[in-house]
Amino acid sequence: MSAEDKYAIALAVLSIAIWGGGTILARWLSRSNPRIIRVVWPVVAVATLMLYAGFVLIARVSAHNAG
Repeated sequence: MSAEDKYAIALAVLSIAIWGGGTILARWLSRSNPRIIRVVWPVVAVATLMLYAGFVLIARVSAHNAG
């Protein structure tokens, strides 16, 4: 199994973890004040984007150096 395949599987696992965490966060926020939701949602969106971007950057650099 190549490094790219390993990172693809890891990214799938990360996606499922973020999906589960987002579901739990959404249920918790559904009972919150709308002002809190308007503050938390953009922060979570940016954090998710940064998490994916960081993971992809690490994967690309690592796969490039391995092969």
